[in-house]
Formats: sequence, C-alpha cells, structure tokens
Amino acid sequence: MAYLDDRLSEEEKGILYTISNYDKESDFIHILTSFNFTNLFNLGYVNFERNGLFPFFSEEYRLHTKKRLKNNTNIDSDGCWIWNKCLVTPKRLYGLTSLSINNCKKKYLSHRASYLVFNGVIPKGLHVLHYCDKPFCINPNCLHLGTGLINQKEMFERGRATKPTKENNGNSKFTQKIINEIRNKYEFGWTQRDLSRFYNTTSSNINCIVNNKTWKV
Repeated sequence: MAYLDDRLSEEEKGILYTISNYDKESDFIHILTSFNFTNLFNLGYVNFERNGLFPFFSEEYRLHTKKRLKNNTNIDSDGCWIWNKCLVTPKRLYGLTSLSINNCKKKYLSHRASYLVFNGVIPKGLHVLHYCDKPFCINPNCLHLGTGLINQKEMFERGRATKPTKENNGNSKFTQKIINEIRNKYEFGWTQRDLSRFYNTTSSNINCIVNNKTWKV
C-alpha cells in the first residue's frame, strides 16, 4: 500500500485494502458498522457508489430518514411525493438532500436518497428512474433502477426528450437580441462576409440566420 499518502493511518490503509479486495459483502460488514470513514471520504479515497459498496444505515436512522424525506414533500393527485425543499442548481431539475452513509455525510439527489432508504441498494452504474416521469417525485413506488440506455429509451418513448433550440441551447453563442441585430444590419446593406467577421462566426452561419434557416421567426 505504498502508493497511499501519509495522511492515512495504517488502519485506514488496511480498510482500503479490504474494500478493494472483498469477495462478499459479509466479509467486511463488521468494518462498515464499526469504522469511521470520514477521513477516507474527505480525501477522495472512498465513494460508496463508485466503489460498489452498499450503504449501512441503522434501523433507527433509516426510519428517521424515511419520515424526514416524506415530510419534505407535497403529495399530488397521482400519489406522487413532490419534493419541496432544496433543488440542484443551476437547472433545478431534481431535489437535493443529504444522507449519513457509513458515518459519512454526503449530498444526494432526493429521489436517489429515497430509493436507498426505502428500497435498498443502488448497484454501481445504475440510475434511479421514474415510472411517473416526474423528476421531483421521491415516492419509492414510482422509482426503479435502470441503465443510461433504458433511461434514454424511456425518455423518447414517453416524449420527454426535447431538443433545445435557440438560446436555450447551451452550445449557442448568440441570443435573440444579437440575431435581430444581424438581420437588421443585413437589411441595411451589411454583407454576409462583413457580418461573419464582426460577429466572429462563419459565413454559412450568417447565411442561415439571415435566410431564416436557423433561429426561425
């Protein structure tokens, strides 16, 4: 274990060796229930999902967390538990909460946290998906596991996959205001070549804008 830095104790180095070489969860469950992982977690050596470890919760903590999560929701007419607390920024598409897993406090998407405490383990590489198609819902009955491919398939099948257009597209370098400026200058006699130089873009891009092939009115 010579590659590990000096910030780790000999006991922590031994723990990492056990984690990286285990065959069965039962081989080290006693470690998870008795060892404080805070230092390993803070130094980036342990990520419970990346390392494929199952989370350990005491029954008391599990019951308390179930109650806390549900109390932070509004139940809609479909029976979905709609998260009403902290959201992930900047897009605010999912709820955000925290869990103390194996003595380490970590931020979690609220629907993933709900799956963990109500339904169980999230195996490495899997996503928590929604049957109800409501990203803020944390009702464990609305949640199921799936791969990224399954997630994409469900998005297309249920019409949730929308292609961003105009300035909602994160790759766009222009805003609607600039597009209007380009079209006005073209009407007042600017050439496409001059416009491409002024706005630092290609002539073909300018051509598409002034001819309403992109950014359509």
